[in-house]
Amino acid sequence: MNHLFPTRLDLRIFAVCFVGVHVPLLAYVAFHFDDMKIDVALPLLLATLAGTAGTLAAINHLLSPLKAATAALHAYAADRAIADLPSAGRDLIGDLCASISVVRERSEDQIARLHAVATSDPLTGLPNRRAFTEFVADAVRTQPCAVAIVDIDHFKSVNDTLGHDAGDTVLQLVANRIQQGVRTGDFVARLGGEEFAILLPGASPDAALQIVDRIRSDLAATSPLTIRNRPVTFSAGLTTFSADDPSIDVVLKRADVALYEAKHAGRNRVSVALAA
Repeated sequence: MNHLFPTRLDLRIFAVCFVGVHVPLLAYVAFHFDDMKIDVALPLLLATLAGTAGTLAAINHLLSPLKAATAALHAYAADRAIADLPSAGRDLIGDLCASISVVRERSEDQIARLHAVATSDPLTGLPNRRAFTEFVADAVRTQPCAVAIVDIDHFKSVNDTLGHDAGDTVLQLVANRIQQGVRTGDFVARLGGEEFAILLPGASPDAALQIVDRIRSDLAATSPLTIRNRPVTFSAGLTTFSADDPSIDVVLKRADVALYEAKHAGRNRVSVALAA
């Protein structure tokens, strides 16, 4: 039977029903056809055809939840499209649809957890470099942005003299201060080590400079921690990013140049490098 209708489950079920019910009846009519009156045989045959059509329609209706579930699975496999599955009752197909929904929800939860792990920094709770790159790619499509690279001053001496636990505390302090100082809609990420990135969508270079420099001065004035008997400070390099820039890597390199200038100018300051 599988070879007869290899892609149609409904026709295979119908064929089983037809063979089991109608073939004996049709054989009986054929065997006794000479003894039967036409006004009896013809209605009987028409009723058989009508029953056949009704059976096929009923089978299609019963299998419609299974077809919908199959279509939903194909859509999910193709692009993770989420489609509502039909409520198919408490029979075998209903149990299958319910199980598919449970598995899909658990898969989505697991994917979300894995994505969070892959795009976040566990120490500071900030997004990581990968998440920053993804966010920048989306943001720059709609508006120019300002980008700042922040580097904690003298951070190496913290790990060397006080240990990594103290270094972690300094990183968390700076991460919190940056998050508290940016605008709603700005994006802060830890790029790695003692480096952070700030994306300021729609901010002009002057406005972005004011925001980043305010965060810097507030940290220097109120830091509860010290490095070399001085308050925790950072240096930053600021630049702009627009759709004219070929890639985020080019922009980050330009910001790094500005950061290098800030470090060599005495640290605890923000330098600006605009696109040529």
